[in-house]
Amino acid sequence: MRSSNEKPRVWASSDARVAERIVRFTEQFFEQLDALLPQARGVDGTPSVTDFLLFELPPIRDLLASEFENRTTPTRDADVRVYLGIGVLVKELALFAALDAAGQVEVFWVSFVRHEPETK
Repeated sequence: MRSSNEKPRVWASSDARVAERIVRFTEQFFEQLDALLPQARGVDGTPSVTDFLLFELPPIRDLLASEFENRTTPTRDADVRVYLGIGVLVKELALFAALDAAGQVEVFWVSFVRHEPETK
């Protein structure tokens, strides 16, 4: 047991991380997602908007929150960066984002290539 005179120990890690950024998705992002995917999963396995939001987006959001500059590439527009990746539900995807005045990530556009349905 610690005596009342003892100071609490402070542990510092050499792997200390900076605070993660907040990542927001704009209305334009959701409108584009609605245009790309159906509301319900297709009988051919086409993922739904909900599938994309639940399975594809969370790990990407986490990467953008913790390593925005390292995980994105600059575009012709100096304020816009793009995340390029391989998806689980989609073959390839691109998320376009910018930092707002507070340094938060604002994802405003999505584009992807879907997997081809299997033919038998």
